[in-house]
Amino acid sequence: MAERGIRAPLRRPTFRAIWTAAAVSNVGTWMHDTAAVWTMATLAPTPLMVSLMQTATSFPFFAHRAPRGACDPGGVSRQARCAPACATAPATSSAGGKSLL
Repeated sequence: MAERGIRAPLRRPTFRAIWTAAAVSNVGTWMHDTAAVWTMATLAPTPLMVSLMQTATSFPFFAHRAPRGACDPGGVSRQARCAPACATAPATSSAGGKSLL
């Protein structure tokens, strides 16, 4: 008999591990976004710069993930699906390196 209830999927160790990792990752992303916007508000306290910073943090999702979800990914090759992530890797790496300086 199938388990019922809202917590039933969490009884499975694999699902619980993936769900926990996703939750922790989301909290880390929110912390990063908040710190980035806060830093921009400190460095350039104009509404335009703060809004551009917020746009920059959410733009990659809309540029790479949303169109892919709207199209049928069944006929798309694996290389075509990985291309956006590979294209943004150098920019992400350089931004991360610059933030350490």
